Amino acid sequence: MERKLIKHITSELSLYYYNQIPVVEMQHRTGSAKIALQGAHLLSWQPTKA
Repeated sequence: MERKLIKHITSELSLYYYNQIPVVEMQHRTGSAKIALQGAHLLSWQPTKA
C-alpha cells in the first residue's frame, strides 16, 4: 500500500494519501487512529495502554 504525506495539520494530526484515498492520522497520548475521509471510515484505533 502506497502512503504519501499531504500535510501536517497539527503536531497530532497528519493528512496522508493511502492509494489515492485521503486519510487523517492521529497520534495522541491517549491513542492513535486512522480515519479515511472518503466515507469517514475508521480504519484503525489503538488505545495507548492496550
